[in-house]
Amino acid sequence: MNPKDQAATQRVVLAGKKIMFDPKTFPILMKGIKGDMPMPDKLATEAVGLMKMLQDKANGSIPIQVLLPAAAMLMLEIAKFMRDSKQGDPTPEDIKAAYPKLVALLQKVFSNAGAAPPGQTAAPSPQPVAAAPAPGLMGAA
Repeated sequence: MNPKDQAATQRVVLAGKKIMFDPKTFPILMKGIKGDMPMPDKLATEAVGLMKMLQDKANGSIPIQVLLPAAAMLMLEIAKFMRDSKQGDPTPEDIKAAYPKLVALLQKVFSNAGAAPPGQTAAPSPQPVAAAPAPGLMGAA
């Protein structure tokens, strides 16, 4: 990743952390975290919901090549928050299982922004993701 994209990714992650803990959106995040879905789905869904909020707030100006790395980092931040606040205990296996779900969900949500996230030449094999509008950030986005 070039330095310009690295800097953009860091800015997006910082903005995402601010939104996560904003008094207006924090209750929505908590609802998603406490939702009744498998941990990998929960992590991927909340991270993509957060990215959707960020992209909407930025009027679509977040570069496509930044979406996947920023979403992955925010997913890790969500997992860390869950562990630190004792709202769940995402394991390394949960995070590993969440990544392909994150990629698939990003492609679905941002399909109008470009073909595939960087590093993906074709759509990954279908991964089950939450079927109904999810509680939390994805449902709010």
